Amino acid sequence: MCLPDLAFLTDLTAKLDDFKTELQGGNKPVIKTTDTVDSFNGKLKLWKTSLMKGVVTNFLNVQSRADGTSVASFHTVCIDKLLEELQRRFRNFDFSQLSVSFNTNPLQGKDISRSAERMSSVLMLHGERHEIIN
Repeated sequence: MCLPDLAFLTDLTAKLDDFKTELQGGNKPVIKTTDTVDSFNGKLKLWKTSLMKGVVTNFLNVQSRADGTSVASFHTVCIDKLLEELQRRFRNFDFSQLSVSFNTNPLQGKDISRSAERMSSVLMLHGERHEIIN
């Protein structure tokens, strides 16, 4: 591991710490938590795209240690692994966000059959189908 890699991991750890801090605290509405997760997911994708282009402005320690060599490969692999882990840990949040969105605005002008299918697939438990009763 070289100095730019260590600098990257330091920056990424700081960003993860900020994310963790934002998730903490009681009495948060589910929609706020899902927004926090979605926002961090979007940031990771943006950072990955920037790194692939050689732009390191979002990583201050990397920026101060940049020596002109491309380090995007290691960095993007780390971000890919983080995205996978985020997806694994928060996979049920897709349903929560869909449910909240549907309940707050059921007539949102979209084809709700797709939303109903997604909600239905989440509610399949142990091979049994459970219905949503209003």
